[in-house]
Amino acid sequence: MSLSVAQNLISHLAESGCEIGHASKRDIAWVEKLSIPVDLKRLLQWHWPLGACQIGPITLGPIAVISRFPWIDEILECGLLPLGFGPSGDWFVCDLTTTDCNVGFINHERYGGGNDARIHYQAAYRSLESYLHSVDLGRFVPGDFYDARDYHRFLSEESSKRFSPPIQDE
Repeated sequence: MSLSVAQNLISHLAESGCEIGHASKRDIAWVEKLSIPVDLKRLLQWHWPLGACQIGPITLGPIAVISRFPWIDEILECGLLPLGFGPSGDWFVCDLTTTDCNVGFINHERYGGGNDARIHYQAAYRSLESYLHSVDLGRFVPGDFYDARDYHRFLSEESSKRFSPPIQDE
């Protein structure tokens, strides 16, 4: 993860009225205890929304809310870190087990606590920066578990099929 790219894109894309800045001392201490990459740690501590902030279809949550997510300990044990919500209520999370900290969704209709959050997770982007960059470019971005799953199925199918339309001569 690139701290400078992520912080600049968040600041650039945040709706007017979204305050970005340093978390409270309590929240900084909570993040510091997490076993996460240092750039992600500093982003969450120093350059993260201080209140709910919509970027694309995702509402990023402040650390005070993230640290009190239902089943936060169980989700963290699965190597996932909640960052916010999609419009349907699916949790937008960071996959801490991947090199680039993939981001995606936990299906809120299927996950009801416990240590099986990963089986209800669908990756959507290689990294948080990839998501933010797609929003910045005005591209389609999945907003929930099903959107991400269906979009990736489509992309996989699209890339595996050859399309050679006939060329019409005038």
